[in-house]
Amino acid sequence: MRPYFAIGTAVCMLLFCSSCGTSAPVPSSSPISSTVETEFPSITPSEELNLPTTNQTLAPTSTLDTTPPPEKINSSSTQPTPILDESIYVNDKLGFQMKIPESWNGLYEIIEGENSISFHNIKNYAAGYGGRLFTVFVTEEERNEIPHYKVLGYSEGRFLGISYPTDVQFSNDSSLQQEYQTMENDCQKIEESLILLPR
Repeated sequence: MRPYFAIGTAVCMLLFCSSCGTSAPVPSSSPISSTVETEFPSITPSEELNLPTTNQTLAPTSTLDTTPPPEKINSSSTQPTPILDESIYVNDKLGFQMKIPESWNGLYEIIEGENSISFHNIKNYAAGYGGRLFTVFVTEEERNEIPHYKVLGYSEGRFLGISYPTDVQFSNDSSLQQEYQTMENDCQKIEESLILLPR
């Protein structure tokens, strides 16, 4: 029954449209697809990130310096001035030692006392002018009564001291005077090297 009703309805619509002078729209058997076109401007990679393009080349990254730092030098530490070309003099009887320059070889004579030992220039001593350069003392008490005496050390009940002449100990002869004064200039370094030995 329904097919005949549908046909009849279509015929009536055709007759109505023909009388009105309009053509009836023919239904499409397929759905109408409409395409919405949206235009987007082409974007380059640099514009997309909003970064300016540049032709500059990047500098290479610096490498890690593995060179060890220079060693620090301790400037506050001091070393005693050594006596060059020296020999060690050891006195076992009094228990001390010191350094004697090799330039003194054959130029000095030692005179021993009970608790002391004196060094003399041989030529001035032989000429009768004394020639004494210094005297080393090792005593149980300080010998402050001796002129130009001073204590250099103390150990195990013993005082180590030294004294120097108070008067002229060399001849007026220029060669003897020069030899004595040259040796006299070494006495300070010899004094600095004096030490007491353990018993």
